[in-house]
Amino acid sequence: LALDAEPVVVRDDLATALMDGGRGLGHWVSTLAMRRAIDKARTYGIGIVTVRNSGHYGAAANYAMMALEHDLIGLSTTNSPYVAMVPTFGRTAKLSTNPIAFAAPAGRHAPFVLDMATTTVAIGKIRLATRWNRPIPEGWALDDRGRPVTDPFEALRHRRLSPLGGARETGGHKGYGLGVMVDILSGI
Repeated sequence: LALDAEPVVVRDDLATALMDGGRGLGHWVSTLAMRRAIDKARTYGIGIVTVRNSGHYGAAANYAMMALEHDLIGLSTTNSPYVAMVPTFGRTAKLSTNPIAFAAPAGRHAPFVLDMATTTVAIGKIRLATRWNRPIPEGWALDDRGRPVTDPFEALRHRRLSPLGGARETGGHKGYGLGVMVDILSGI
C-alpha cells in the first residue's frame, strides 16, 4: 500500500476512461473517477470510468450517490484480493464480498440507493458479532468443510461467506452469479 500514491489517468476516451490508483487506498482515486464519469455522462449521456491498482475504497454507495446531485444514476462496484465468498456447492472461498452500489434520483421523493455485498452478509457484520460475543445466523458463514457455522470467531477464522441467498434452494446461485459479474466488471 502506497499512502502517498497520486492517481493518474491512463486512458481518456469520449465516454470512458481508465485511472490507475498507484497502489494507494481507493477512496481518493474512486472519488476522482466518479467525478470524471459524471462529467462524461453530462456530455455523452453515459460515463464509464474504471480504476485499477488501488486498495480498499470504503462504502460503495459513497461513489454511486455522487451522481444524484447531477440528476444522474450512479453505479459503483469493486472487487478485492481478499476472498470470502464460497461458490454454491463449494467449500473454498473464491471471490471477495464484491460490493455493488446503485443510486437513482426519484424526483421530489428520496432517491433509491442500494449498497450491498454479493455475499449473504458483509465481513463487518461478523466482526460486530465478535465484539458483542453473539452468534451469527446460520447461513451467513461456513466452516472449512462447507458446513454452516454460527460462531462469529470461527466464521472470521475461516473467512468463508455464503453467496447472497445462501444455499441454491434460497437463491445462492444468484448471489454467486452477481459476485462473478462484479468481479468481471471490477477486475478485468
